Amino acid sequence: MNGIRAATDDAPPPTFSDVLVASALQRFQVLHVDDVVKLIRSAPAKQSDLDPAPIWLLKDCVHLVAPFVTHLFNMSLSTGCVPGAFKAAYITSLLKKPGLDVDAVENYRPVSNLQSVLSKPLEQVVCNQMESHLVAAGLFPRHQSAYRKGHSTETALVKVCADLIERMDSGHHILLALLDLSAAFDTVDHSILMERLYRSFAICDGVLDWIRDYRSDRRFTVRFGGSESLPRDAVRRTPGLCPWPTPLRLIHRRPRRHIGSVWSAVSFLR
Repeated sequence: MNGIRAATDDAPPPTFSDVLVASALQRFQVLHVDDVVKLIRSAPAKQSDLDPAPIWLLKDCVHLVAPFVTHLFNMSLSTGCVPGAFKAAYITSLLKKPGLDVDAVENYRPVSNLQSVLSKPLEQVVCNQMESHLVAAGLFPRHQSAYRKGHSTETALVKVCADLIERMDSGHHILLALLDLSAAFDTVDHSILMERLYRSFAICDGVLDWIRDYRSDRRFTVRFGGSESLPRDAVRRTPGLCPWPTPLRLIHRRPRRHIGSVWSAVSFLR
C-alpha cells in the first residue's frame, strides 16, 4: 500500500459522487431467532481446526444455541464491534497445481481459514442488509453482473455479444477492451473506501462503524509442515486476511464504470 501511494503521489485526488437517497443505511435491523436458525442451517459444511464447535454440531443443536447466537449478533451489529475471535485466522500454503517444485515459495498460494464458523453467518447478515439498501436506493450500476442475484458470467456475455452484434449490423467498428486488475482487493486504501461508502452509497453511523471495525485488528498464524507460527497482526495487504463481503466488492468496483464513459463506451462489471 505504501508503494502504491508513493507511485501515485502526483495523481489527482480521488473523486466521489455524492448521492441523495430517501433513506441512508444508518443502523442494522434487529435479528430474530428464526433468522439465525436459517443462517446456521444454510451455512456450508466447513469448519476450522481452531473452533471447538464444528458446524455440524451447531446445526444439530441449532434451536438450543440460536437464542444465544442471536443475542451475540445483535450486540455486534448495534455496537459496531466484531468479536476478536471472528477476526482470527490461520493460513496454510497449498501448491498452485500438482507437479510444481515444492521448494519454490512462488509455487504456493495462501489459504486463509477463519477461527470461528459463526463469523460467516454474521457476515452474511451484513451482506443481506447492505444489498437490500443498495437495491432500494438504486445504487447498483446498470451493467453490474458480478455479485448480484439473477446475474452471472452468462448474463454478462449475452449482453456483450448482443451489443456487439447490434453495432456490427449498424455498420459500426467495434473495439473490445478488457481490464483485469491483479490482486485488486489487496491494495485498497481503506480511508478512501470508508469515504466512498459514506458519500456515494449513503452508508453511515453504526453501519460504517461496524465495517470499519470488521476490517481492522485482524490476526493470523501460519501453518506449514506440522509447524505453526506465533500470532501476528494482519496488515491490509496480507492476501486473504482482509475479507471482502459482496457489497464491498461491488462498491470497490463501481468507479471503473466511469472509465468507459470517458470514451463514450459501455462498461460491464464482472
